[in-house]
Amino acid sequence: MDDNAFTSVNMINHMYHLVSTFDLKPSMTILTYCSLALSSLGYDVLATDTAHVCDSVLRRNVSANIDHLPAEGAGTVQVRVLDWHVDSGAWAWHDPTDITSPTCSCEVSGTDVDEDILRPPFDLIVSSDTLYDASLIDPFFATLEALCVPRYNSKNPSTPAKYPLVLLTLERRDPALITTALARAPIPLSRVPNKKLKKALERMGIRWDSADWDGVEVWRGMAQPSIHGERG
Repeated sequence: MDDNAFTSVNMINHMYHLVSTFDLKPSMTILTYCSLALSSLGYDVLATDTAHVCDSVLRRNVSANIDHLPAEGAGTVQVRVLDWHVDSGAWAWHDPTDITSPTCSCEVSGTDVDEDILRPPFDLIVSSDTLYDASLIDPFFATLEALCVPRYNSKNPSTPAKYPLVLLTLERRDPALITTALARAPIPLSRVPNKKLKKALERMGIRWDSADWDGVEVWRGMAQPSIHGERG
């Protein structure tokens, strides 16, 4: 199994096994499950959404279930607002609750930076069910492009920059909208075959009916040096 299918399926597998331990609420979202599953795999997770979702359900759901994660090896989960309509030049990564807060200054001294607050570069970016409205396509992809910051090896400057793997999961409810959106993606994307995902799930004892796969797609991609420019 390639790394993309493994990451996707491992995340789904952990979601399945963690559900039985969760304090389930009607408001539990796929973002909550995904964040907790990735954390259980050892990732430090930054979960982002609109201010309304973060304040009304996401923070509460993560807080209610974080203690159900493995005592050893689990990563952290931080919940912060990220408004796709705010230009990345105005983002405030030092803000612990709202990256795009209109009241937070982007300026911060080095001594005031909290090293525990997650910020780019990231190893993995997972987007779930974010392509559903034509008016949000360009703001979403502008945000994604800004997040694809390369990681450089400070000990060996000659080592090529490493860009985060992007996994884009979606349900093709509106085929025309999804096709249009994928054509406007700022990074090259390729679809992870459902056949590969299905076989990997079955190896873990998880079987989906054919109807469960209707419209379900996982796309993977990685930014190219031309997006951010390689360091000379």
